[in-house]
Amino acid sequence: MNYLKHSSRGFTLTELLVAISIMVILTTVTLANYPRFGRTLAIERDAQLVALALRDAGARAAGTRISASGEFQSLFGVYFDTTPGNNNKYIIFSDINGDQFYTPGIGEELEFVFLSRGVKVDEICRLVKATPPPPEDCAIGSLSITFERPAPTIRVLGVGTSGGPPVNFGSGDFEIRLGVDGDTFRREVIIWTTGAISIEEL
Repeated sequence: MNYLKHSSRGFTLTELLVAISIMVILTTVTLANYPRFGRTLAIERDAQLVALALRDAGARAAGTRISASGEFQSLFGVYFDTTPGNNNKYIIFSDINGDQFYTPGIGEELEFVFLSRGVKVDEICRLVKATPPPPEDCAIGSLSITFERPAPTIRVLGVGTSGGPPVNFGSGDFEIRLGVDGDTFRREVIIWTTGAISIEEL
């Protein structure tokens, strides 16, 4: 009489528990890091868009036509604000009144660009080149960066965190720092005196 042999190969209970435990650990780690990954990605994306907006304003200024009086028409710029309620966006504007600073209520706005959810303009800082280098000046509440033909020349005016009229900052490098509440990861968009724009991690 012939008996069929049945294979007894397969997972033991211990092996099955180990495999399930590994899957649970990997899933937990992935899900725990997902929100931070999403925030990091959002800040990276917004920093790139800020840099593009600044380059776009420079390109618009370079393409400005000459008026009948022989002067170049309005400047173009980007406005940043650290005030809560306004720090979730930046404004691309045309400087209609020629004061080199964004003026609300007179139709200067070309585009309101909103940052990703949770991302904000955290700080605006001025870097002064000197030996030895002085501390960063981050007491800037709002900043207008405008571009003027024919260079295009960069004009930087700002208002301190304590308020007051716009002040011409003259030469220097400026940082627009983007961040998210509760996260240490930040990106800074640097506008150099030369007109170059770069993005760095803080």
